[in-house]
Amino acid sequence: MNTRIILSSAAFAAALAAGTANATEMCYGSRVAPVNTPPYYWNVPGNWLDHNNTGTTLNALPTAADDVHIWGGIFAANTADAGNPLIVSNGTAAVTKAFSVGHSKGATRKILFEVQGGGSLTTHGAAVIGNDPDNNSGGLVTLRSGSTWSALAGVTVGASKGNRNRIVVEYGATMTQTGGEFIVGNVKGYSGIVTNRGDMSVYDLFTGGNGNGTFANAGNLVFNRKFTVGRNAGCVGTFVHLGGTITNATKLQHFFIGHNGTGTFQVEGPLALDNDTFFVGSSATGVGTLAVDGALSGVAQIRLGHVSGARGTMTIGPSGLVDGIATNQIGNVSGAIGELEMSGGELRLLAKNDANYYSLFVGQIANGAQTGFGSIRGYGKIGSTVFHGGAGHVRMQLAGQAVADGGDLDFGAIRTVGSTAEANACGTNGWYAVNGGRLIYPRMQNFTTANHVCIGEYVFDGTDYSAAAKAKDITLVNSFQMRLYGANGAQLADNKFNFAALYAPDRADIPGASTLPGSGNSAGEATLGVWRIGHFADTGDVGAAPQNPVAFGTASLRFRFDDTSFANVADWDGLSIGLYRWDGAAWRRVARIQGRPASPYVEAARLAPYTADPNDNWNVGWFAAAVVRDKPFVLVVR
Repeated sequence: MNTRIILSSAAFAAALAAGTANATEMCYGSRVAPVNTPPYYWNVPGNWLDHNNTGTTLNALPTAADDVHIWGGIFAANTADAGNPLIVSNGTAAVTKAFSVGHSKGATRKILFEVQGGGSLTTHGAAVIGNDPDNNSGGLVTLRSGSTWSALAGVTVGASKGNRNRIVVEYGATMTQTGGEFIVGNVKGYSGIVTNRGDMSVYDLFTGGNGNGTFANAGNLVFNRKFTVGRNAGCVGTFVHLGGTITNATKLQHFFIGHNGTGTFQVEGPLALDNDTFFVGSSATGVGTLAVDGALSGVAQIRLGHVSGARGTMTIGPSGLVDGIATNQIGNVSGAIGELEMSGGELRLLAKNDANYYSLFVGQIANGAQTGFGSIRGYGKIGSTVFHGGAGHVRMQLAGQAVADGGDLDFGAIRTVGSTAEANACGTNGWYAVNGGRLIYPRMQNFTTANHVCIGEYVFDGTDYSAAAKAKDITLVNSFQMRLYGANGAQLADNKFNFAALYAPDRADIPGASTLPGSGNSAGEATLGVWRIGHFADTGDVGAAPQNPVAFGTASLRFRFDDTSFANVADWDGLSIGLYRWDGAAWRRVARIQGRPASPYVEAARLAPYTADPNDNWNVGWFAAAVVRDKPFVLVVR
């Protein structure tokens, strides 16, 4: 016996009890003779029955005043009747006040509802897909090609304990919501799913309300006000963009990913926005992830960690491209944590002709203390929208960590690195290379101002010309100062570029890798850093392989090494810090600090250009800083 039962909402039941009801309790059933068989169509007045399903026909269709709930499972014999939908078909214009699909009484059911080509549904009140408070029943609404649903109030997908609650908008179908909230997944621990391949317009979109929500978009999606993934504490929201478009129609709000709950926005297909902003980890308890495996463009700002307590992560996969970001802030807010994790792919930052403009901020220092925590880790390219000498530059500020892990992490297209007064207040901020990684530093031009020519840090900000400002020292781990001098002994200011790369000590392409200083087995020995440095005429996005080396007379270098790697070494008897240079055949020591260093710096002055290998155009050469154990001196008297 096949039955579709339609009952009034709780609000209507209360009104009815008070004697003020203005809606009709109805059911769509098969108990009218002759017995109805599938398919079941909305527009059959004789099959709309009283709410007790006694077989008494009401001989009327629902109106805009009727709260329509599609239930199932009142009769045990009907439990198998879950594979045939109630259909709004060609030429039928279905209307309701409140509307829900998927409320089962005493059984576990999936209730199906379809609007087919040429049919339409208009809901004047709240619409709920899956509203079973006790059982695991669910509702599935499918809009076929050529159909429409106009929702004039809120829509909730998954307001029950079921995990089957879903809306599917197929290609050629249209769903439009003009007011209220559109919530996907609104019961803790249970889920709702929306799949859009057609055209959807929503008002306030929440993917993951109190429960687990998933929204997959492969069509055209418009939101008119809010876009939040992971709304409330304890929820999990996942928005997956497979293709199509997303339009922020009114620009009244931004993309909030991981608000009070956990939210993920995945870019699998191309997504071109219009000067929009992503707040990833947007509230104090929020954990957000922006995962880019396709192409994302048209974003004015991405903030990873929007407020204190929030945590925001952006991952860029092997095929990922984030293009034309005006500002990317990574943990640049007090109390926030921001992380950029790269496994290939590219982040392109907007270039500007403005010496005071910065596109990338990592971490935050305030009043001499580390207040925001930011990091970049992995391998890939962090570059510019301008290539090969075009107008404009990209600048960044680092008050966190940049770690090349497992491959090349390339900052070579970035012009300079700005600095706060104390960029390393926590002691571990700076540049690192691990697990076979190579970090390509932002390039730097030559200037004559004291302490100005730095790789990895820009200590003199160019605005404060006091002696104290000029005397600021580099603080970021593995940054270094380099002054070049001409043949006449004068410091060069030739406007050419210094390029450098930091190598993980375990890379096989380091010359003399088997004899690298600090790589021995003696207690306390450690390789602190390996660098390759050159002076070039290139100004464009050349990164790891610059051309056109420029001659100079001598070079003086001062490295800020990682002193945390030997913090636990108590006995320095026989140990020293050495700075070594590859001479084409072996590592030769050019500077030495005996015993535990008083400060984390080692320097060498007036070194000649590297010319040992005519095929190597990195003309400053290879350097390594290391903790080494001094060989004992043995005097033999005969």
